[in-house]
Amino acid sequence: MRFHAARSEIFLCFVIAGCATRAPQEMPPPETATAEPQPVLEVEPAEPDAAPIPEPAPVIEARLPVRVCAGGDVLLGNNLDTLWAGRASERLGRRVDPFPDPDSLLAPLRPLVPDADVVLLNIEGAIGEGPAPNKCRPGSTTCYSFRQPIDVARSLGRFAEPATVVGNVANNHAMDAGLEGFNATIRHLVESNVRPTGNDTLPTLVVAPSGRDTVAVLGFSTFR
Repeated sequence: MRFHAARSEIFLCFVIAGCATRAPQEMPPPETATAEPQPVLEVEPAEPDAAPIPEPAPVIEARLPVRVCAGGDVLLGNNLDTLWAGRASERLGRRVDPFPDPDSLLAPLRPLVPDADVVLLNIEGAIGEGPAPNKCRPGSTTCYSFRQPIDVARSLGRFAEPATVVGNVANNHAMDAGLEGFNATIRHLVESNVRPTGNDTLPTLVVAPSGRDTVAVLGFSTFR
């Protein structure tokens, strides 16, 4: 019995020892976390989208006007029939030169075309010298043949400088010296810087001084 009692005491001691309350231990105060200062990021304000720069408008140069002056029939003398000079002298009461200086005849007309770019004239007659076929029938009193000296072509070429002179040869007197005389007329005009028109079916093109415009001149005649 004692043995058992002793074991009971020992067991009780162990139980008491196991159930004894432990004195509370002092816990160190919790460490306070100190937040490190964060760098302040400076954010630049966003710039507004720049408006697109418009392309400059194309520069349109003003077109200069083209001045065209038109004259009528031109006949500065006649070397095919000089009898007209005698009749004119009787009618006017003074001597009329059958071969007047063409520059003197054109001089009064120059003030009429001082700023012309193109001058149109009707070359009423052939231009040339030497023998030529007779256009008129023998005994005719209503037929006239005209052919002007070569100097006339040179005078026409410088008549309205610096304008371009266009000479129309599509008329009823261009063939007064025959086909050979007609071709000679064209040659003398071209050599004198006069642009012929009406000698074919193509227009004569004249470039204006500005270089941006072209004038087309087409001469024609119902005479055959």
